[in-house]
Amino acid sequence: MTRTSSVSCCRRKKKAVRLLQVEVLDIVAAIHRGNVGKTLGHRNTLGMLQDLLRLSPTEASRRYKRALNLCPSQALTGETLAPTLSIASEAMRRGELADSQIDTIVGVVTRLPARVTIRDREEG
Repeated sequence: MTRTSSVSCCRRKKKAVRLLQVEVLDIVAAIHRGNVGKTLGHRNTLGMLQDLLRLSPTEASRRYKRALNLCPSQALTGETLAPTLSIASEAMRRGELADSQIDTIVGVVTRLPARVTIRDREEG
């Protein structure tokens, strides 16, 4: 394998892993929406993630926050709502963001004062 093909192969594989991680986040969001954790005897979604995926509390919390902010949600009427951080969600769904980048975006945006609108958050 040449250097160029090695680099290209590595990039393709990393993108594939990121896209699979998006699928897992969509499942985590669905688990949260359906309150599946409590139904199966866990104290909440975080507890279920820790048990199901054998994650530390810290890593379970990161994935939970990613899912809540970057995956579509559902209104009480059943309507599908766009992700809170739609621009970051789009980039994540293209496989362009690493977990650490996603965590930084989520961390910064969730610490902004409540008076900062979602639109301002996206454009900032």
